[in-house]
Amino acid sequence: MLIVAIGGGIVLDAAKYASLKNSIPLILVPTIVSTGAIIHSVFAKWEGFSTVGSVETWPWLDALHVIIDYSVTRKAPSQLNTAGLGDILCSQAGISEWGYSSKMDLAPIVDPSLTQPVRNQRDWIVNHFPATLDRNGGLTSQSIKFIMECIQQRDSNSIKSPYAPGSDHLFWQCVESTNNRGWVHGGGVALSSVIIAWHCDEGLNQLTKDLDACKVSWRPTQLGLSKNHLQLSLSAAPKFFSDKDNGRDMKSILRDNPILGNRFEKLWDFLTL
Repeated sequence: MLIVAIGGGIVLDAAKYASLKNSIPLILVPTIVSTGAIIHSVFAKWEGFSTVGSVETWPWLDALHVIIDYSVTRKAPSQLNTAGLGDILCSQAGISEWGYSSKMDLAPIVDPSLTQPVRNQRDWIVNHFPATLDRNGGLTSQSIKFIMECIQQRDSNSIKSPYAPGSDHLFWQCVESTNNRGWVHGGGVALSSVIIAWHCDEGLNQLTKDLDACKVSWRPTQLGLSKNHLQLSLSAAPKFFSDKDNGRDMKSILRDNPILGNRFEKLWDFLTL
């Protein structure tokens, strides 16, 4: 027997669960390259639209093969594929948090030796991805391959420091859990990173410039995220980030200095300019 999973991230992760539970070999055939699920072995435990437990306790499974048909992926809306780059560039959130904590004397000065791999991959992506596009700015097979390879390299370039939390991903889980619905993952974590960089006043201009250069749809209007969706999520963030019963206990500016009231109105104005 063999499981062949054809689709996006949710389908691929569901197939990993079925494969693991039934000890059946798995082949992944992603139809979009919007998230690390197309390559990564680990997959989250979900209850509705909320994850439970920590990454360390989540199951993992190595697929036999990942097969890509470029003619299929190119037919998908381009923002579903460039979202994969958003799932990499969002790592700026950790650098922004570290810079903010350092300014507030809550952390040591940012260590360039730990953040440089992330910066190097970001610069590589921004400098080389546009060259993969066709003359009209559309995605090519080379673009799809480029995105997949960058996703594959992301984890080895991640920042390994408690002062640079992955708050972008945790906040996006908060958004989906609070509103009990899903959005495009790569675009959502990119938006989360922009929000964190804005609140920390660290690295914002470079981040938005890089996301736009890579054609990542990160703005609320592009994602279909309403003002109420975001306001509810930011209000819920402190409790969500400190929910130890569900394996969540992350220090973050969104937990310790939540975006509420007039501060939220200023954020929304910035996001909808």
